[in-house]
Amino acid sequence: MEGRSKDADTVLDNNVITASPRLSSKIVRNNTAIENGGLVGLRNLGNTCFMNSVLQCLSNTRPLLEYILGDNYSSDINTTNSSMKGALIKAFSTVIQELWGYPEGSSSLSPAVNTTALKSQLQRFAPRFTGYSQQDAQEFLRYLLEGLHEDVNRVVTKPASRPILPEVDPSLSDNQKAMEAWKRYLRLDNSKIVDIFVGQLKSTLKCTVCGHCSVTFDPFWDLSLPIPSRTGQVRLQQCFDLFTKEEVLDGDEKPTCSKCQVRRKCTKSFSIQKFPRILVLHLKRFSPMERFRGKLNCTVDFPLSGLDLSAYAASRGQGCVYNAYGVANHSGTTYSGHYTAYCKHPYNGDWHEYNDSRVSTVSPRNVVTNEAYVLFYELLAGSPSSSGRASSASGSEDYSERGCRRLAYESMPDHLVFHALEEDFNFNWHSDHQTPPTVQDAYLNFCIVSLELKTHKNMSNQSCLRAVNSVLVFIHESQFYGMKTFFGRLA
Repeated sequence: MEGRSKDADTVLDNNVITASPRLSSKIVRNNTAIENGGLVGLRNLGNTCFMNSVLQCLSNTRPLLEYILGDNYSSDINTTNSSMKGALIKAFSTVIQELWGYPEGSSSLSPAVNTTALKSQLQRFAPRFTGYSQQDAQEFLRYLLEGLHEDVNRVVTKPASRPILPEVDPSLSDNQKAMEAWKRYLRLDNSKIVDIFVGQLKSTLKCTVCGHCSVTFDPFWDLSLPIPSRTGQVRLQQCFDLFTKEEVLDGDEKPTCSKCQVRRKCTKSFSIQKFPRILVLHLKRFSPMERFRGKLNCTVDFPLSGLDLSAYAASRGQGCVYNAYGVANHSGTTYSGHYTAYCKHPYNGDWHEYNDSRVSTVSPRNVVTNEAYVLFYELLAGSPSSSGRASSASGSEDYSERGCRRLAYESMPDHLVFHALEEDFNFNWHSDHQTPPTVQDAYLNFCIVSLELKTHKNMSNQSCLRAVNSVLVFIHESQFYGMKTFFGRLA
């Protein structure tokens, strides 16, 4: 959203970072990423700063970056029911590879990457982005992620229309209802993109007459947070407070109470049932109801580390701590402006500003401004919500990350299960600069998942052993001889 295009060949000053050597998939797998990789700008094609800011944030999204650079996406491409047949994610991959090093077949570096091919594919998927008019960065992000997901959806057989499913058994606990809702979602939408970005929101409708509570669970790709003040400064937690605040539904808005069977005054509230690995927060500076009053320019003070969202979790005591790594900024007015991005490098931890073709260093103290529009957070590795120990109140449902992966595996044919297990293990092994003991923990977690599949997917002992052996090509077998022997006995 800018008044004019930026020259892609702008001469960079002394603070601007130059491009780095190519980051190959081998380097990613060995977890020795070049520390100044990814510091390359994007050409402005004409009012495409909205796209550039989002792409730079996604380029610094570590799990997505390594999925693309490791070429793991290639074997996931869905040519059966994807409208793009993989063309969109291939174009996206080309941009990411060029941002992180030499383009294929080239021996020299470009001062800025050309996104024409990606834009062409994206507008095929979403015609609303045809042309060079001003667009909204958050809307672009949603469409792009949806298209990437469709290209690598693990579900290759879909009904012509969404099936009408029976109501979830009301006698189930809320956590069990949530698990059932998530399982139904994965039957149609199941990809690495979903694994990374999608969470689950709990909506509670309470009748003020009989006190009956009706709950529903819906997936979310991002959370749009209202801003409680037009000017000055507010804290991000205040935005969450307003988002989760009980809303009274009365008058024409009165819903029908499922217990009273008549329309009643009710209260409605939201909480977060499943926290995604990557949490995208959209600050509603351009609310449709407020558009005539202009953009909300107040500063939302958000933490760069240690964002604790446990107060907004559906299950109290559920840990969920995030660190910020990306911000898409918007300067200007509702009808004219410019997008930039602040991103934290996924390997060296330094913050940089991405302004179309220009990339420069920025101090962390300057990242929080009144121009922040879309925030990107990554779930802290030590957060209990990702530790694999969370469970429902009944103790019979595993709503941990591992449990959710198991649900995903249950919907796949066995040969795809083996590939998915292998991919998960390979990613977990290389994702956090892990030491050998942690590698053993990751491998043990992998083995536990395969055993759970034996129980929940009725896989044979031999099939479980095959799944375990499928990852041994990545590790020194003698290091895990005892574990392999244990599984051999099971078979």
